[in-house]
Amino acid sequence: MHYPNEFAYFKRTNFNHPRGLQVFKDTPIHMPSTRQFEIRLTQRLLKFCQNTIHGVNHIWEPRTRPAVRVFWCLIVTAALVGCIILYNTVTQRHREGILVTVVETSHLPIQTIHFPAVAVCPVYRINWMRYKAAEERFLPRYAAKEANSAFYHLLMLLERMTFTRLNLIAEFLEVKRVPRSVRNIELSEVAKFMSLRCDAIFSWCIFDKTQMDCCKIFVPEITSRGVCLVFNSVISKESSIKKVKMDFVANTFMSKM
Repeated sequence: MHYPNEFAYFKRTNFNHPRGLQVFKDTPIHMPSTRQFEIRLTQRLLKFCQNTIHGVNHIWEPRTRPAVRVFWCLIVTAALVGCIILYNTVTQRHREGILVTVVETSHLPIQTIHFPAVAVCPVYRINWMRYKAAEERFLPRYAAKEANSAFYHLLMLLERMTFTRLNLIAEFLEVKRVPRSVRNIELSEVAKFMSLRCDAIFSWCIFDKTQMDCCKIFVPEITSRGVCLVFNSVISKESSIKKVKMDFVANTFMSKM
């Protein structure tokens, strides 16, 4: 085996030490104490305040007179308190979301104020508690089993029916096996009779902190979603009559002013 490099060796020097070769120990790194850390943090904080917050430099300036220092201390304190109060006020208003409405007069009937109609349309539109009563009303007295079965199937289709999608009911009524007594039934009358009543949907109504009769406010109307209970509408006959009465009351009130 051939090793071409030169072997490492220690060279002799003319340096002689009474204790031989000197060995230098590593100087231990002293970690700053907690007190020193607090002092540095305070100095940096004061430097930041003097350069960033207006007025603080006049407070900590050594050459500043006591009267000027007190004056700037009051100014900075008042500005800080004002910022805190303003922030709390804005935060409270944002959380509450106060809605303010301006009405010309508080005695004017609320029906005269323009407001969109509100419709409540149940997902399931059939009240199956009235099924027996519907059979007695819309089917012959001694109807066959086929008629009863077809009428039940018709109600199943009416449960999810909308007046914009009547294709399923039309296909069902075109089947030859459906008895004529079921074909001749007026769907709108069945939908009104089997629909959920007002007292079955609403338990109580409060308007302007006053408890109202829900069934006097919401009236049944035929909409694109079926028979719904609608508030503030002029489509149905009941709503039209109510509008005429309210217009008369409003005109009478305005004439007396």
